[in-house]
Amino acid sequence: MIREGLLGLFRATKMLLFPPKNMTKEQALQEGLKLLGTVIISSVGILLEESVSAFMAAVPFLKPFSDLLTPVLIGIISGLLSAFLAYQVDCWFDRNQRKERLLDELSSSAKQRAAFATELATLSESSLGNVERYTQSIESYRQTSASLGNAGRKSSMALNHLKNTVSRTRHQVEKSQNMTDYINEIQAEIDAFLNKL
Repeated sequence: MIREGLLGLFRATKMLLFPPKNMTKEQALQEGLKLLGTVIISSVGILLEESVSAFMAAVPFLKPFSDLLTPVLIGIISGLLSAFLAYQVDCWFDRNQRKERLLDELSSSAKQRAAFATELATLSESSLGNVERYTQSIESYRQTSASLGNAGRKSSMALNHLKNTVSRTRHQVEKSQNMTDYINEIQAEIDAFLNKL
């Protein structure tokens, strides 16, 4: 992150101070400002990523997905802000310079922007698809939680039933033991009576 930021600053400074031979100073200034703005927005986005992740982790239903959603959201916002800043820099130079050569260059850069916008739209659609899949996953987790809750209640009922069965069985065993003891006493009395005869 630091290396990329420093490389971006170096490229922007190089573009501003030592413009390429095929560019005018105004074109180099324009491109350097875009590079500098992109570096600054990307750096701020990376710094905000931890804050947004902590905030999303504080929201209970987003906590499982905060590590997945945060980079996607920050990436989209950073990309849109970079594109917006590049657009504003271009607009500012357009208002200040009405040269024919600049208009030709802007038409060629419009194709690049269209490709970037197409790519950004594709990424946005992909991100929206991810959000939809995350929503489906949340619903699936909710249903699983409800199923587990039902299973817990049924297990509790089965445990109570088993406790009642064990209690009745213990009582029945005590009754059987008492009956066996009684039969043994009667048998001893009968044997004693028969021995006397």
